[in-house]
Amino acid sequence: MNTSQEKQLGVLFLTNGYPDHPGSFRGHFIQRMAAGIQNRGYRIAVVTPRVFQTSPLFETDPFGIPIRRFPYPSGNRQLIQTPKTPLAGLVVYLASGLCTALRAARKTPVHLVHVHWVIPIGLIGLALRRILKVKLIVHAWGSDIHTYAVKNPLFSGLTRLILREADALIGVSDDLACRMRLLEPHTTDIHIIQSAVDTDKFHPGNQAEARKALDLPQDARILLFVGGLIPIKGIPLLQKAMEPVIRDNPRCRLLVAGDGPLREEMELWSREHGQGRVSLLGSVAPNDMPEFYRAADAFVLPSLNEGTPYSLLEAMSSGLPSVTFPVGGIPAIVTHGDNGLLPEKGSVEDLSRWIGYLMRDSESARAMGGRARDSVLGFGEQQSYARITDIYDSLVKSSSDRSLFSRPSI
Repeated sequence: MNTSQEKQLGVLFLTNGYPDHPGSFRGHFIQRMAAGIQNRGYRIAVVTPRVFQTSPLFETDPFGIPIRRFPYPSGNRQLIQTPKTPLAGLVVYLASGLCTALRAARKTPVHLVHVHWVIPIGLIGLALRRILKVKLIVHAWGSDIHTYAVKNPLFSGLTRLILREADALIGVSDDLACRMRLLEPHTTDIHIIQSAVDTDKFHPGNQAEARKALDLPQDARILLFVGGLIPIKGIPLLQKAMEPVIRDNPRCRLLVAGDGPLREEMELWSREHGQGRVSLLGSVAPNDMPEFYRAADAFVLPSLNEGTPYSLLEAMSSGLPSVTFPVGGIPAIVTHGDNGLLPEKGSVEDLSRWIGYLMRDSESARAMGGRARDSVLGFGEQQSYARITDIYDSLVKSSSDRSLFSRPSI
């Protein structure tokens, strides 16, 4: 980005998730990406659904990025998380989102639309591409392709349309890119850009000090889970796997950072089987998470489908060995027995066995954790943002509308 005109290149982020209160866990990595790309000389604006009625419709985030949230009948949960997608709710979501995005485009010059998660917000991106005659980048993160694209025939068909019409596609793993091509063979080239982790923020530290700050027992063996309390994250499997581990290892303690529809079920299970050694932390603010990683001995993520999960990268960057099923992009970053453990997908017995191993063998756990840290040092955020902005530049410079470089407003 060498000229002042190019530095004004405007990018509209359309995202299903973006932080909506100081302690929000939703979409914090999208916010970091927006800030990182803005620091590289681009103008960023964000449009995202207002899931919670207490969230403001408009605000400027701590990085100076304008955020517009569009209202819809959410019931305090994402549209995509409803058991049965209401057609009327989807129509309101799309209409409200499109109107809000068009208002944002009048305030901030828009040359590119960058969609995060394919469905349903990708439909708004597709409409903007046609109305504003701008380029569309669609960024798939995992759950949108693994779960929601096959949720029902409607979402499957809409996903194929979005993938086919996008000017550029980004996937976070080879596995995800392969699934995108299987879903829609007539796609453009898919850029594979691994999820990035802030290795300066998430790093090994003094475990004793972290436990003292969090009021956790110094002599415990602490297992940490970070993620939404939803079935796809393997919560029922984790509960069953932990019962013999808790029973057989009095020092074992499970910390659960996250919230979701299975919260009440998790609380009931904790009372009946946790023996007072399961702590449900709820949603933990992103800035507080490094302390919890440093306090833990191991990390568990029994997801049944994933892209390249941020929580796993954060745990590995913090020097923790992980127990996680070999799904999505996980086998590309976790090698069984080296920097983590990969139980057979869906096997409660295998999951329990390897969790128990890390809870018993502290020396092996520390060695794996050290190798985990070394293995993610190449997943830096700045490398990821550089590749994304290269895509931006190539799309705009290939456009036949050269006025995109200097258009002051839309």
